[in-house]
Amino acid sequence: MISGLELANSRGRILLIGDCRIRVYGETKPCEQMEEALPGLKDAMFDDWKGGAFGEVLDDGRINVGDEVRWV
Repeated sequence: MISGLELANSRGRILLIGDCRIRVYGETKPCEQMEEALPGLKDAMFDDWKGGAFGEVLDDGRINVGDEVRWV
């Protein structure tokens, strides 16, 4: 999980987390498992990329809690 960075409409952009670069390929929509965990969560996270994103790791490396997250 990250905070302080908008993922909406980030398809094709490169995200830097710690030592790793990740090219964002698209939006991850929440599924029924989210609803099982907490009723109403799936609908709350459905719009505006709130379910997250998926992508390709371009550089391997270490990611630590608290690492800077930014677009490059």
